[in-house]
Amino acid sequence: MHPPLTDGHTQSVSPTSPNGKTQLSPALQVGQTFIPRRVLNSGVFVPDSLLASRLVSNGAKLLWARLARYAGTNGQCFPLLSTLAADLGFSERQVQRYLAELVSSGFLRARQRGYNKSNVYEFLWHAAFAPAARTERTERQKHTSLQEENFPLSRL
Repeated sequence: MHPPLTDGHTQSVSPTSPNGKTQLSPALQVGQTFIPRRVLNSGVFVPDSLLASRLVSNGAKLLWARLARYAGTNGQCFPLLSTLAADLGFSERQVQRYLAELVSSGFLRARQRGYNKSNVYEFLWHAAFAPAARTERTERQKHTSLQEENFPLSRL
């Protein structure tokens, strides 16, 4: 990625395929429409069930996704607070608050590795990820939609 330009000129981006090879299409210009999944092959993934959850704030969800990006095959990661803060554009103190939120809600476990070392974060399976929780939420949303169709707020 090129750094943003501040002099008003357009920034071009060379699209790449998921395998990292440059495509032969012309460079994109700022403001041009594009298909994100074809052009941007880095970033974070937030499960739909976590997005819909009201157990944690949006900042905590974004932090969860960033931690997931760092996690290895064992489901653990140990980035520094300063790294997470820089990655997400948060202060270190805000990262600490979001980590506490994820830990107290049962989405993460944090363990100290030792003096002057970063913590180890382990991902925990949460009821919000279970298919039954998603199905129940979907049924509740359908029920709410039916109520709104039968009794629209505009008629009140």
